[in-house]
Amino acid sequence: MTKVVYVGNFRPEYSTENDVADALARLGTQVVTVQEDDWAQGRCGMPDPDSVDMVLWTRTWPVPSALAEVSLQPFKAAGVPVVGYHLDRWWGLSRSRDLYSDPYWAWMDTFFTADPGTAHWARLGVNAVWTPPAVSERHLEPVTLPRHAPYPNAVVAFVGNTDETSYHPEHQHRFAMLDVLRRRYGSSFVEIPGRGRPAIRGPALTHIYGTVPVIVGDSCLAGLDAYWSDRVPETVGRAGLLLHPWTDWAGQYEPGQHLLCWRLGDWDGLCGVIDSALADSAGRDRVRFEGAAHVRAGHTYTVRMRRVLEMML
Repeated sequence: MTKVVYVGNFRPEYSTENDVADALARLGTQVVTVQEDDWAQGRCGMPDPDSVDMVLWTRTWPVPSALAEVSLQPFKAAGVPVVGYHLDRWWGLSRSRDLYSDPYWAWMDTFFTADPGTAHWARLGVNAVWTPPAVSERHLEPVTLPRHAPYPNAVVAFVGNTDETSYHPEHQHRFAMLDVLRRRYGSSFVEIPGRGRPAIRGPALTHIYGTVPVIVGDSCLAGLDAYWSDRVPETVGRAGLLLHPWTDWAGQYEPGQHLLCWRLGDWDGLCGVIDSALADSAGRDRVRFEGAAHVRAGHTYTVRMRRVLEMML
């Protein structure tokens, strides 16, 4: 049996790390988890490298350079690859300053990233592999419409962060988009969960996507024309009808078949796509269900982890 030591944040029930660990288990892999902040603060150590096939690391907290060296060198000496996996965008945002100081990047044999700036990674000396975002199979319930809608008056919704103080300041498109939707659709538009409220996850989120006719969302596209976040598989995989700005989908999604698109900043175009979708329930359902099947077939963490294991072992 393949054995993977996975360093990350496993405390939240809904986290990338727990989704990835679940995917690895579905592939028959033994996963040994190491809570990153406990390791960084000396409350736990790394296991012995004997019988370990790969170290996987999703970074949240900084780890002292000396600790990383003492902990990871035995794995390197034993020929065990150290692999990074992240959904976050790094280049072009303020967080990119960490790339030059954090020891995390120096230890990666390969870094699987949704950030499309692979040329930037190469200049940094990081072997980066572009890996599109995914969704966990544990969140993909049967695609059926629930009987009771949690937002019965909503025909258009945005699901995600609407707080300007905690979202990327480089991407102001989101807040301009929200203003347009508030003015155009009034009480028929709902922001979920709403400012100051906890995020909605799990079956409750699936319920929302199954009952609100149109879900509008964006990704942090500031300065990019070839990027999308896990908003896409998380929404489309749950059979939500997603409207997302046009981007270079690299053959991974087909607009009009798996989701709907409009040109970034074209507010008349956005409202036109929404109004057309609201007038065509059969068309909405066709895109919703084709999109959901597409994500289930090719954009789950199980698919992503199978690729990681095949490339690294």
